[in-house]
Amino acid sequence: MFETLRQEFRYTFRSLMKSRGYTFACILTLTLGIGGVTAVFTVVNAILVAPLPYQEPDRLVMVWNHYGKVNSNHFDVSPPDFLDRKRDSKTLESMAAIEKTSMNLIGRGDAERIRTARVSPTLFSVLGVKALYGRTFSNQEGEVSRNFVVVLSHNLWKRRFGSDPNLIGQTLNLSGTRYEVIGIMPPSFWFPSADTEMWCPIAFTPHQMSDDARGNEYLSMIARMKPGVSLQQVQAEMSWIAAQVPERVPDRRDFLLKSGWGADVVPLNEAVTGSVRSALLVLLGAVALLYLIACANTVNLFLARSTARQREIAIRAAIGAGRSQLFRFILVEAFQLSFAGGVGGALVAYWCTRFIPRIVPESLPRMNEIHLNVIVLLFVVGISVLTGLLLGLVPAFRFSVSDLQHTLKAKGTGASDKSVHRLRNTLVIAEVALTVVLATGAALLAKSFQQLIQVSPGFQTQQRIALTLSLPMAQYTEDSQRISFFQELLSQIRTMNGVIAAGANASLPIQGENWTATFEIRGRDTSSGEPPPGFEYRPVTSDYFRAMGIPILHGREFNERDNATSSKVAVIDEKLAARYWPGQDPIGKQIGFSDSSVEWREIVGVVDHVKNTNLETEGLPQVYFPYSQSAESTMTIVVYSSGNRSDIIEGIRERVHELDRDLPLYQIKSLDQVISGAMAQSRFNTFLFVVFAFMALALVATGIYGVISYSVIQRRKEIGIRMALGAQPQNVLTMIVKQSMRISFAGMILGVTLSFAFSRFLSSLLFRIEATDPWIYTGTTFVALFVALIACTLPARRAARLDPLISLREE
Repeated sequence: MFETLRQEFRYTFRSLMKSRGYTFACILTLTLGIGGVTAVFTVVNAILVAPLPYQEPDRLVMVWNHYGKVNSNHFDVSPPDFLDRKRDSKTLESMAAIEKTSMNLIGRGDAERIRTARVSPTLFSVLGVKALYGRTFSNQEGEVSRNFVVVLSHNLWKRRFGSDPNLIGQTLNLSGTRYEVIGIMPPSFWFPSADTEMWCPIAFTPHQMSDDARGNEYLSMIARMKPGVSLQQVQAEMSWIAAQVPERVPDRRDFLLKSGWGADVVPLNEAVTGSVRSALLVLLGAVALLYLIACANTVNLFLARSTARQREIAIRAAIGAGRSQLFRFILVEAFQLSFAGGVGGALVAYWCTRFIPRIVPESLPRMNEIHLNVIVLLFVVGISVLTGLLLGLVPAFRFSVSDLQHTLKAKGTGASDKSVHRLRNTLVIAEVALTVVLATGAALLAKSFQQLIQVSPGFQTQQRIALTLSLPMAQYTEDSQRISFFQELLSQIRTMNGVIAAGANASLPIQGENWTATFEIRGRDTSSGEPPPGFEYRPVTSDYFRAMGIPILHGREFNERDNATSSKVAVIDEKLAARYWPGQDPIGKQIGFSDSSVEWREIVGVVDHVKNTNLETEGLPQVYFPYSQSAESTMTIVVYSSGNRSDIIEGIRERVHELDRDLPLYQIKSLDQVISGAMAQSRFNTFLFVVFAFMALALVATGIYGVISYSVIQRRKEIGIRMALGAQPQNVLTMIVKQSMRISFAGMILGVTLSFAFSRFLSSLLFRIEATDPWIYTGTTFVALFVALIACTLPARRAARLDPLISLREE
């Protein structure tokens, strides 16, 4: 058997080398189809399928707070919330709190801002990971004044310290405080995000653990479920624990009940990948359609070649070849093509995994895990086997049982067979239908992306630079110190050549954190059971609105007179003004946070609404406070200038170093880059869909061209007779085009129907456009119609130029 297979392999290989054009077309088509589906599978496998790199990751969950009657989003937890759940839970084996922050690494080179996580000492045991070198935290290091130790990521250890083996036990200056290095984590470890490079123990003060700290929600909470415990059981327990809280805090009871405060439990894998899951699955479905189109195209080519070799197959059968031998003969050639396409597809996928990280959004999780591995290679082998079966089974079943006597009497390359023509036409119809589905999806995403581009973020982006600066709490302990520093820095920046305006915000719109709270309006009745209204808030400096290009619609912006000793003031956006003071002037009205001791602020100005979360989300009403009345240690400086960007950045860095040479600038980017980053996910989805659609159009054009060309060859005698009887070339051309376009029309009708059926899967990716937009469907249908018309016109014109005498003489 092996000797027979070897001989058939050699024979079919030589045969394929003699038909190099056919072989190249098949392998190229399969390479594109298999390569595309493998590349997207590699991404999906790494992000959605592969288990998280922790011990028994299916038992890990995230526990959030929620305010169901105010906002559908998940919220961080406060220290008392975390401690309640840690103390009272019977379904959780262990849990940890995480505070995402960053620290200035000073010394051993230029100062650098390092993404840091302050964590419970139990975090690493919850995740089930150990240090590569040294150790992780002990329980005692979670106490105040004993928590000045640090664990480094492998990347930071290698990048900043040159993989120094003696670093364990040494101390680092982090934001003005000495921390001892006690461990280095493995290269594969990341948490809570891939850019986290240091971990320090978190220690709660008595005040932070008291009920007075409820509402100060800045912690993420991760937990490991006990064996045999279900997610529903944990959810029920967390809800029960949360329900006890309002009775223990009478001063916050009404607020918590009115806002629908409670707890949500989400599997860790879902928490990590939830924001991109639907987009990746849609892309995987799209590339699967492309793969099917490639397979249909190659099956058509293979079927044409097998039909042309029908006489050869019949001769083999006549001299003794059995059905299994004929079956094997055809399958050997099919598998040679499919495995060649699989090798090419693996190379394409490898190139794509090197290229994809350059175009995917930065927010895509687990990017460092996207690479070819054993699972992906097994996928390539499996899909190559599947492709070989798809290629070989149809002609193998068709020709191994053919009428030998009829075939041997036939002349030329093989007798015409209506069933073969119907099969090839069916494959073309399927190709056209799937292409219409892909083209419609690409057009919908392209129009959605166009709508997104036209969205106004509420601020100007041209000639504006953002730079973030964080003051160490160890040196800048008082609000007055932080206020004085930023006032002096902004004052110096405004004197620089080319600077038109400069201001600062505690969280830059779109890319920063979105701070939310609930508020009350003075004089408005709050005794009803309605939840308090929510809003987004930001502390900003004077001149911030001018620096950002945010229009002031009424009143004024903040100035130097709005300081720590003056009356509390606020600027609101037009959305809040229109909702609560329609047709009125809100200037002079007062609002305050919804807590036990409301501190009222007078409204002094109204500005335009800004997209703080992202471009797609309208967001809550917004309130701004003067920085001098609500000081923060981390601020993002925005500079509006007419000067050279590099010169402005270098000038700001010099002035920062004059004030404090240990302060690094980070997250330096233009506001144009901020907006571009906000559109990255939509741009990535649109780009891939458009590429898939163009590839599908090229494949379907090739498929239609091949079918019509083969049909013309089979009908040479008929065409010759028609022309000998008086048919004009134009008549022949029209006849073939009409017959060909009937097939294409059938595919287009099926494609439009499938597009409507699958449109709901695209809805979550679209912005300000319906998934059933009739203009999109009309446009893509006409594009597919035009491509099909060109593809069938070329062989039809060749048929119209046939010489009837030569054609009849050949027959």
